[in-house]
This record gives sequence, structure tokens and C-alpha cells, in this order.
Amino acid sequence: MAASFLTTAKGWVAEYDSEIVGFSIADREEATVFALFILPEFEGRGIGSRLLDLAVDWLGTNGVARAWLTTGPNTKAARFYVRRGWVMVGPGTYSDDRYELTLPD
Repeated sequence: MAASFLTTAKGWVAEYDSEIVGFSIADREEATVFALFILPEFEGRGIGSRLLDLAVDWLGTNGVARAWLTTGPNTKAARFYVRRGWVMVGPGTYSDDRYELTLPD
């Protein structure tokens, strides 16, 4: 994954008092939001939404028409993505669910 940051991936971090409290990673070659994590004590402050928006906007700017991600079924994260327009399309590779989002032109 680290090598892909030189070619196909990009990441963002959120800081509070010089501490990283969240991050997201997107990969344009795979058309995926690879990761989005927020420290529990910083949830509900809009940080996750902002990090997701940055990843999705970057994917769209880089030619991705339909993005995907996976997350655990029936989780807070799953509900977070659904509220933001992501649609569960079936099982993921492991014991997770796959969600997709059509990006604006």
C-alpha cells in the first residue's frame, strides 16, 4: 500500500491539538475508499464526513465514476455510509458488506 501513495492513492488526516484523530485513504486505480477511521472520542463532530468528502472528491477528480468500500454489516459505520448516499450492493470479500456510490460528473 505504501508504494501506491506515489502513484494511485492519497490520504488525509484530521488533527486536534497536534494529535491525529482521524484519517482516510482512497485509491483511484481500485476506485475505492480504502480506509476511514476516527478516534471514538471525536465521532459526531463532522470529521468523518469531511474526510469522506475529501476522498470521494479526489476520486471523482481523478476519473472515478463509481466508488466502492467495505464495512462490517449492521454497524455504526454502515449507517454512516448509507446516510451519505452509499448503497449496499452485496457481500464483500470477507465477512463485510460492499457499498457503492455513483460520483457526479
